Amino acid sequence: MVSNAGGSETTSYLPNASIDEFTRTWETNVKSTYLCAQAASRHMIPKGKGKIITIGSIHGTMSADKRFYEDLDFMRSGPPYQSAKGGVIQLTRALAAELGEHGITVNCISPGQIPKPETDPEMVERCRNKIPLGRTGRPEDLKGAVALLASSAGDWITGQNLIVDGGWSIC
Repeated sequence: MVSNAGGSETTSYLPNASIDEFTRTWETNVKSTYLCAQAASRHMIPKGKGKIITIGSIHGTMSADKRFYEDLDFMRSGPPYQSAKGGVIQLTRALAAELGEHGITVNCISPGQIPKPETDPEMVERCRNKIPLGRTGRPEDLKGAVALLASSAGDWITGQNLIVDGGWSIC
């Protein structure tokens, strides 16, 4: 089971952000991931095996520098989103510890910058220039990580967060 819940509606910096934005962002990212894993585990436990893959974000492992984004009015990676994706990563570890005895592995994939079609071209270029592999990600760049963690090749991998970001996080 792959839980690809995510998103944020946060458009304000901390002094102006509402607690409702924060709560919805956590519900969208963490609560929905928990509920998906709970439902999947009910089917996997009786079988004595299973694979759960959650989707985090590079912003769950490192903070976004506000200066990088602010002049483009792009704050969907603000504190609510960053903390929620960090929560998904830690939830993954907790689930792996709890479900391991049932033969279920639980791992997280944290993508880097994979722009949506509506992303500002200037933002795409700015991100591309920061990525050592010289381009932003594409959805298909996650296929190998999913295939590894979902296959028997990943049977001895659990509780891990695999960063797939073209090198963004090393700079």
